[in-house]
Amino acid sequence: MVTRPACMSTELRFAHIINLIAPGDNAELEKAQAITVRSVLEAKNFAGSKVNVELLSAQFADAVNHVPNGFRATTNLESCAARVPELGTKKKLPLLREILSRLNEAQDATHFIYTNTDIALMPFFYASVSAYVKEGYDAVVINRRRITATVMNETDLVKMYGEAGETHTGYDCFVFSRELLQKFVMKDVYTGAPPSGNDLFYNLFTFASNPVLLTGKHVTFHVGMDLVKPWGDPLLNAHNQREHLKILKELKSQMDVTRFPGAGYGFFKRHFKWLMNPTFHYPTMFSLDMAALGRKRKTPAKNELPGLSNRYYEWMIRKVNFRDKD
Repeated sequence: MVTRPACMSTELRFAHIINLIAPGDNAELEKAQAITVRSVLEAKNFAGSKVNVELLSAQFADAVNHVPNGFRATTNLESCAARVPELGTKKKLPLLREILSRLNEAQDATHFIYTNTDIALMPFFYASVSAYVKEGYDAVVINRRRITATVMNETDLVKMYGEAGETHTGYDCFVFSRELLQKFVMKDVYTGAPPSGNDLFYNLFTFASNPVLLTGKHVTFHVGMDLVKPWGDPLLNAHNQREHLKILKELKSQMDVTRFPGAGYGFFKRHFKWLMNPTFHYPTMFSLDMAALGRKRKTPAKNELPGLSNRYYEWMIRKVNFRDKD
């Protein structure tokens, strides 16, 4: 049972921000955005007066006049990847930290939501998110479902709701308390290129008291069944990776590996998942876990060798030894 913090007694007020683009910026993303916008408005309407939600747009200046009704435009974004020649891209991509900073303009919100532009919501999204927050979670990360691209028009939204779809490993929906935003360590990571989103993921599981990852919930969806596809541009991707590593370096001393997804699994299972899941930076997870295993050991005698290999074999002996009654 999760302990409910004292602040849970206050009324929940959510501010949900999405980076909306101008017509003509990206034809494929424009179609996905139309589905997203309609689904968000439907979800807000479904929530009614039961969940207090304000919809925010983070946009460049050329998109401010195209912000749809129901959304409030925040201060125009400034940093753009296309304006930085050394990034080698023509894509108008903003910095994630700049998008998140615009959440501060929702002064009454107790909790924030950030979703990618191509992530659509089920009608009960806000009710579901509110329920998890009321349980005491101060950070919620939600896996999307992916559905077939045969339905790719916002007018077919009801048909999309009916598709169960398949799971996806990508994390592109983040809910967190207002207090956490002030603690984040963010660098110049641009959206629309890997590993954007991973930086927010690591911040949440570093600073949240009760974070949770939801991987099997039908709460959000994305049109398209692809699991892996090329995205971003080589120079931009390399830039983002460098910035992400800077974030991990600053966060590492504050990370508690037991808060991260998979920490409760057995040794081999958790390391396999951390290694294979693209969100996780395995060298960081390995280092954190080895340090945690080392702390569990009693202080070694002077003639012991407290190295990594010694700790590993001690762990192995505990796992393979039979118990007295076996």
